[in-house]
Amino acid sequence: MVIFGKKIMLSLNLINKNIYPIKTSITGKKALSLMEEQKISHLPVVNNKDFLGLISEADIMSNNINQSVGSYGLSLINPCVSLDNHIFDVVKIASEFKITIVPVLNNKKIYIGCITLQTLTEEFGKVIAIYSPGAIIELEMYPQDYSPAQIAHIAESNNCKIFHLSLVNLENTAKIIVIIKIDRTDTTQIIQAFSRYNYEVRASYNIEGDISAHLKSRYDSLMSFLNV
Repeated sequence: MVIFGKKIMLSLNLINKNIYPIKTSITGKKALSLMEEQKISHLPVVNNKDFLGLISEADIMSNNINQSVGSYGLSLINPCVSLDNHIFDVVKIASEFKITIVPVLNNKKIYIGCITLQTLTEEFGKVIAIYSPGAIIELEMYPQDYSPAQIAHIAESNNCKIFHLSLVNLENTAKIIVIIKIDRTDTTQIIQAFSRYNYEVRASYNIEGDISAHLKSRYDSLMSFLNV
Protein backbone atom coordinates (compact mmCIF):
# COMPACT_ATOMS: atom_id res chain seq x y z
CA MET A 1 0.00 0.00 0.00
CA VAL A 2 1.27 3.46 -0.79
CA ILE A 3 2.09 5.68 2.19
CA PHE A 4 2.20 9.40 1.50
CA GLY A 5 4.86 10.96 3.70
CA LYS A 6 5.53 13.95 1.48
CA LYS A 7 3.22 16.86 0.84
CA ILE A 8 3.55 16.87 -2.94
CA MET A 9 -0.04 15.65 -3.24
CA LEU A 10 -1.50 18.71 -1.53
CA SER A 11 -3.42 21.20 -3.64
CA LEU A 12 -0.80 23.91 -2.98
CA ASN A 13 1.70 21.93 -5.04
CA LEU A 14 -0.69 21.14 -7.90
CA ILE A 15 -1.50 24.73 -8.91
CA ASN A 16 -1.13 25.63 -12.59
CA LYS A 17 0.67 28.96 -12.76
CA ASN A 18 -0.29 29.65 -16.36
CA ILE A 19 -4.01 30.19 -15.78
CA TYR A 20 -5.06 33.54 -14.38
CA PRO A 21 -8.41 34.60 -12.91
CA ILE A 22 -10.57 37.06 -14.78
CA LYS A 23 -12.12 40.27 -13.53
CA THR A 24 -15.81 41.00 -13.68
CA SER A 25 -15.16 43.78 -16.18
CA ILE A 26 -14.02 41.59 -19.11
CA THR A 27 -16.54 40.52 -21.71
CA GLY A 28 -17.93 37.05 -22.16
CA LYS A 29 -16.34 37.00 -25.62
CA LYS A 30 -12.89 37.60 -24.14
CA ALA A 31 -13.50 34.92 -21.51
CA LEU A 32 -14.42 32.41 -24.22
CA SER A 33 -11.22 33.26 -26.07
CA LEU A 34 -9.17 32.62 -22.91
CA MET A 35 -10.93 29.29 -22.37
CA GLU A 36 -10.19 28.21 -25.92
CA GLU A 37 -6.56 29.26 -25.55
CA GLN A 38 -6.13 27.24 -22.33
CA LYS A 39 -8.34 24.34 -23.50
CA ILE A 40 -10.62 24.59 -20.46
CA SER A 41 -14.36 25.20 -20.05
CA HIS A 42 -14.26 27.27 -16.84
CA LEU A 43 -12.45 30.32 -15.50
CA PRO A 44 -12.20 31.72 -11.95
CA VAL A 45 -13.78 35.13 -11.44
CA VAL A 46 -12.33 37.47 -8.82
CA ASN A 47 -13.03 40.90 -7.42
CA ASN A 48 -9.56 42.15 -6.52
CA LYS A 49 -8.39 38.88 -4.89
CA ASP A 50 -11.76 37.77 -3.56
CA PHE A 51 -13.03 34.63 -5.28
CA LEU A 52 -16.54 35.10 -6.65
CA GLY A 53 -16.97 31.73 -8.36
CA LEU A 54 -16.36 29.94 -11.64
CA ILE A 55 -17.80 31.04 -14.94
CA SER A 56 -18.50 28.33 -17.49
CA GLU A 57 -18.96 28.30 -21.23
CA ALA A 58 -22.65 27.60 -20.60
CA ASP A 59 -22.93 30.70 -18.39
CA ILE A 60 -21.49 32.85 -21.17
CA MET A 61 -23.45 31.32 -24.02
CA SER A 62 -26.72 31.85 -22.18
CA ASN A 63 -25.98 35.59 -21.99
CA ASN A 64 -24.84 38.36 -24.33
CA ILE A 65 -21.16 37.56 -24.98
CA ASN A 66 -20.43 41.23 -25.57
CA GLN A 67 -21.45 42.15 -22.03
CA SER A 68 -19.14 41.98 -19.01
CA VAL A 69 -19.10 38.72 -17.04
CA GLY A 70 -19.99 40.76 -13.97
CA SER A 71 -23.51 41.06 -15.38
CA TYR A 72 -23.90 37.27 -15.58
CA GLY A 73 -25.22 34.95 -12.93
CA LEU A 74 -22.52 32.43 -11.96
CA SER A 75 -23.82 28.87 -11.70
CA LEU A 76 -20.73 27.68 -9.78
CA ILE A 77 -20.29 29.81 -6.67
CA ASN A 78 -18.21 27.68 -4.35
CA PRO A 79 -16.46 24.73 -6.02
CA CYS A 80 -13.00 25.13 -4.47
CA VAL A 81 -10.37 23.58 -2.22
CA SER A 82 -7.98 24.97 0.37
CA LEU A 83 -4.19 24.99 0.16
CA ASP A 84 -3.80 21.90 2.34
CA ASN A 85 -6.44 19.69 0.73
CA HIS A 86 -5.19 16.33 -0.53
CA ILE A 87 -5.42 15.37 -4.19
CA PHE A 88 -8.29 13.00 -3.31
CA ASP A 89 -10.32 16.03 -2.19
CA VAL A 90 -9.51 17.81 -5.45
CA VAL A 91 -10.66 14.80 -7.48
CA LYS A 92 -13.90 14.70 -5.49
CA ILE A 93 -14.64 18.38 -6.17
CA ALA A 94 -13.81 18.08 -9.88
CA SER A 95 -16.04 15.03 -10.20
CA GLU A 96 -18.91 16.42 -8.14
CA PHE A 97 -19.14 19.72 -10.01
CA LYS A 98 -17.95 18.44 -13.43
CA ILE A 99 -15.41 21.25 -13.75
CA THR A 100 -12.23 21.52 -15.80
CA ILE A 101 -10.33 23.55 -13.19
CA VAL A 102 -10.50 23.52 -9.40
CA PRO A 103 -9.85 26.88 -7.65
CA VAL A 104 -7.53 26.94 -4.63
CA LEU A 105 -8.19 29.45 -1.82
CA ASN A 106 -6.28 30.30 1.34
CA ASN A 107 -7.80 30.37 4.84
CA LYS A 108 -9.04 33.91 4.21
CA LYS A 109 -10.94 32.77 1.09
CA ILE A 110 -8.50 34.63 -1.14
CA TYR A 111 -7.92 33.12 -4.58
CA ILE A 112 -4.43 31.63 -4.90
CA GLY A 113 -4.61 29.66 -8.15
CA CYS A 114 -6.27 26.69 -9.80
CA ILE A 115 -5.62 23.04 -10.62
CA THR A 116 -6.35 21.79 -14.12
CA LEU A 117 -7.72 18.38 -15.02
CA GLN A 118 -4.52 17.64 -16.93
CA THR A 119 -2.40 18.17 -13.82
CA LEU A 120 -4.94 16.31 -11.71
CA THR A 121 -4.93 13.32 -14.06
CA GLU A 122 -1.13 13.18 -14.22
CA GLU A 123 -0.59 13.49 -10.47
CA PHE A 124 -3.43 11.15 -9.52
CA GLY A 125 -1.91 8.62 -11.87
CA LYS A 126 1.26 8.79 -9.79
CA VAL A 127 -0.73 8.25 -6.61
CA ILE A 128 -2.14 4.96 -7.84
CA ALA A 129 1.20 3.94 -9.40
CA ILE A 130 -0.24 3.89 -12.91
CA TYR A 131 3.18 4.44 -14.46
CA SER A 132 4.89 1.60 -12.57
CA PRO A 133 5.09 -1.83 -14.23
CA GLY A 134 2.83 -4.42 -12.63
CA ALA A 135 -0.71 -5.74 -12.67
CA ILE A 136 -4.12 -4.96 -11.26
CA ILE A 137 -6.26 -7.48 -9.40
CA GLU A 138 -9.89 -6.92 -8.40
CA LEU A 139 -11.36 -8.84 -5.46
CA GLU A 140 -15.09 -8.94 -4.75
CA MET A 141 -16.28 -9.37 -1.17
CA TYR A 142 -18.56 -8.19 1.62
CA PRO A 143 -17.19 -5.31 3.72
CA GLN A 144 -16.98 -7.47 6.84
CA ASP A 145 -14.61 -9.82 5.00
CA TYR A 146 -12.19 -7.05 4.07
CA SER A 147 -8.83 -7.38 5.84
CA PRO A 148 -6.00 -5.22 4.45
CA ALA A 149 -3.54 -7.00 6.74
CA GLN A 150 -4.46 -10.40 5.31
CA ILE A 151 -4.39 -9.13 1.72
CA ALA A 152 -0.93 -7.64 2.32
CA HIS A 153 0.23 -10.91 3.93
CA ILE A 154 -0.94 -12.92 0.90
CA ALA A 155 0.88 -10.55 -1.46
CA GLU A 156 4.09 -10.57 0.55
CA SER A 157 3.98 -14.37 0.87
CA ASN A 158 3.99 -14.52 -2.92
CA ASN A 159 6.88 -12.07 -3.31
CA CYS A 160 4.62 -9.20 -4.39
CA LYS A 161 4.61 -5.60 -3.27
CA ILE A 162 1.35 -3.65 -3.20
CA PHE A 163 1.74 -0.26 -4.87
CA HIS A 164 -1.87 0.77 -4.35
CA LEU A 165 -5.03 -0.52 -2.68
CA SER A 166 -8.47 1.07 -2.89
CA LEU A 167 -12.12 0.18 -2.30
CA VAL A 168 -15.13 0.75 -4.56
CA ASN A 169 -18.76 0.03 -3.72
CA LEU A 170 -20.29 -2.54 -6.07
CA GLU A 171 -23.40 -0.84 -7.41
CA ASN A 172 -26.78 -2.30 -6.43
CA THR A 173 -25.20 -4.80 -4.02
CA ALA A 174 -23.91 -4.88 -0.46
CA LYS A 175 -20.47 -5.88 -1.69
CA ILE A 176 -17.27 -3.97 -2.35
CA ILE A 177 -14.49 -4.32 -4.92
CA VAL A 178 -10.93 -4.21 -3.62
CA ILE A 179 -8.57 -2.96 -6.32
CA ILE A 180 -4.92 -3.91 -5.86
CA LYS A 181 -1.95 -2.73 -7.93
CA ILE A 182 1.07 -5.03 -7.52
CA ASP A 183 4.62 -4.91 -8.84
CA ARG A 184 4.43 -8.14 -10.89
CA THR A 185 2.85 -8.80 -14.26
CA ASP A 186 2.45 -12.57 -13.74
CA THR A 187 -0.58 -12.88 -11.47
CA THR A 188 -1.07 -16.66 -11.68
CA GLN A 189 0.53 -17.49 -8.35
CA ILE A 190 -1.05 -14.70 -6.33
CA ILE A 191 -4.51 -15.31 -7.81
CA GLN A 192 -4.25 -18.95 -6.78
CA ALA A 193 -3.26 -17.79 -3.29
CA PHE A 194 -6.25 -15.47 -3.02
CA SER A 195 -8.51 -18.34 -4.12
CA ARG A 196 -7.08 -20.59 -1.39
CA TYR A 197 -8.10 -17.93 1.13
CA ASN A 198 -11.62 -17.96 -0.39
CA TYR A 199 -11.32 -14.55 -2.00
CA GLU A 200 -13.36 -14.09 -5.16
CA VAL A 201 -11.11 -12.75 -7.92
CA ARG A 202 -13.37 -10.58 -10.05
CA ALA A 203 -10.78 -9.64 -12.69
CA SER A 204 -7.07 -9.23 -13.30
CA TYR A 205 -5.02 -7.31 -15.85
CA ASN A 206 -1.52 -8.61 -16.47
CA ILE A 207 -0.30 -7.44 -19.86
CA GLU A 208 3.25 -8.51 -20.70
CA GLY A 209 5.59 -5.85 -22.06
CA ASP A 210 4.55 -2.22 -21.86
CA ILE A 211 1.93 -2.56 -19.17
CA SER A 212 2.30 1.11 -18.24
CA ALA A 213 0.80 2.24 -21.55
CA HIS A 214 -2.01 -0.29 -21.22
CA LEU A 215 -2.93 0.77 -17.70
CA LYS A 216 -2.61 4.45 -18.55
CA SER A 217 -5.07 3.96 -21.41
CA ARG A 218 -7.58 2.39 -19.04
CA TYR A 219 -6.92 5.09 -16.45
CA ASP A 220 -7.35 7.90 -18.98
CA SER A 221 -10.68 6.39 -20.03
CA LEU A 222 -11.78 6.36 -16.40
CA MET A 223 -10.64 9.91 -15.77
CA SER A 224 -12.44 11.14 -18.90
CA PHE A 225 -15.51 11.03 -16.65
CA LEU A 226 -14.14 14.29 -15.26
CA ASN A 227 -13.73 15.83 -18.71
CA VAL A 228 -16.69 18.18 -18.97
